[in-house]
Amino acid sequence: MGRIIIIPALLWILIYGIACGSKKDTAGKDKNAPKPPITVQGIILAPDTVSETLNLTGNLMANEETEIRSEVSGRLVRINFNEGSYVNRGQLLIKIDDSELQAELKKIRVRQKLARADEARKKKLLAIKAVSKEEYEISTQGIESLIAEEQALYARIARTEIYAPFAGKIGLRKKSQGAYVTPSDLIATLQNLNPMKLEFQVAERHASLLKEGMNVSFELEGQNKTVSGKLYAIEPKIDPETRTLKVRAQIPNPDGKLIPGAFAKVIFPLQRFDNALLAPIEAVIPELGGQKVFLYKNGKAVATKVKTGIRTTNRIQLTEGVKVGDTLMVTGILQLKDGAPAKVKLTNVVKN
Repeated sequence: MGRIIIIPALLWILIYGIACGSKKDTAGKDKNAPKPPITVQGIILAPDTVSETLNLTGNLMANEETEIRSEVSGRLVRINFNEGSYVNRGQLLIKIDDSELQAELKKIRVRQKLARADEARKKKLLAIKAVSKEEYEISTQGIESLIAEEQALYARIARTEIYAPFAGKIGLRKKSQGAYVTPSDLIATLQNLNPMKLEFQVAERHASLLKEGMNVSFELEGQNKTVSGKLYAIEPKIDPETRTLKVRAQIPNPDGKLIPGAFAKVIFPLQRFDNALLAPIEAVIPELGGQKVFLYKNGKAVATKVKTGIRTTNRIQLTEGVKVGDTLMVTGILQLKDGAPAKVKLTNVVKN
C-alpha cells in the first residue's frame, strides 16, 4: 500500500516541475526574442517630370474694342457700314450733317479773297508811302486771322466724319440714318477679334513665377476642345482686395469662332521640373515642425525629415531629405518606428 501512495505523488511533483520549467522557458523566449520585421510596399526614387498647373477661370476679350459715337451733335446723314460686317481701318463709318459749317467756310473764303486784295493794294501804296507801315501790317494780320478761322472750321467739319480706327467687326446699330445724335449717343461698337485676349487672375503667392511668353490653354463651355495661347501682359500691381494679379494672354482667332465675353476654364502651367523626385501623398507623414518619410536602409525603417514642393492629384514632390536611388516606404508606415526592422516589397506608383 505504501508504494501505491508514493508513486502518484512523485509523478505529480515531476509533472508540475516540468510544467513550471516550460512556462519559464516560454516566458524567457517571448521577452528576449527579436520582433519580426514588418512587411511594407516601397518604391525606388527615380527622376521624373512634374508640373505645377493652376485651374482658374477667365474671360475672353476682343483684341481692340471701341464705341462708335459722333463727336458733334447733328443729323446722321450717312451710315457707311452694315451691321455685323467687317470694316477696314480708315473706312468712313458715319457722316453728320455739316451744311452750316460748309456755308461758314464759303464765307471765310470770300473774306480771305477780299483781305488779300486789300493787302495787295496797300502793299503798292506802302511802296510810294501813301499808307503807313502800321496800316499795311493790320491788313496782313487780318489775312492770318481768317486763315486761322478757316483751319478751325476744317477741324469742326472733320469731326462730322467718323472713320474706323482699326479693322474689325461692327456690332448692331443703335441709331438709324436721319436720326439726330449727340456725343453721348452710342451708334455701334467696333471690335478686332483676331487675335483675342484671355484675362484671368493669379494668386499673389504665384506672382514671382509669372513670365511673359508662358503657355496658357483653356476650354469654353459647350466645346470639347482646348485652345492655346501665350501670356503677353502682367498687371504691375496686386489687387489689395482680392490679393491677386491680373494677367492677359493672346489667343489666335483666325476663324472668328471665339467670342468676346465668353467664360473660359483656364489651365495654366506655372513651372515644370524634369528631374523631380515624387512620392505618393500617403507616404509623407506630417509632424510637428515639418514632414517626414520612412526610407529602407540595411533592413530597417529610417525616419527622414523632408521638404516638399509641387503637389499633384496623387503625388508630391520631395525637394530635400532624399536622393535618387533611395527606397521609400509607401504602405504600412503608421506602424513603423525609426530603426524598426522591415521588409520591403517593391511596387509601381500610380502617376498624376
